[in-house]
Amino acid sequence: MDGSSLRGDFKLIQTNESIFAFVITYGNDSILIVLNLSDKPVSGNIPIYAKGLKGNLIKGFGDFSLKGSNLKYNIKSPSFVIID
Repeated sequence: MDGSSLRGDFKLIQTNESIFAFVITYGNDSILIVLNLSDKPVSGNIPIYAKGLKGNLIKGFGDFSLKGSNLKYNIKSPSFVIID
């Protein structure tokens, strides 16, 4: 299967001055991508309503905890976190 045949949903779930968070859903699986575009570490919470999000850190720089439908984060700068 090549990338051109993949279909899924893409949703921006939060934006502020320095944090962009996206959920990408394919079938029953989701990944969350959180980007810190500032020059400083950023902390906060993001409400997450994504089916299939397991809370496994795939790649990233920072700390996070996933409890129910809330992600608490402290992300270094500039940085990203990808959670499966």
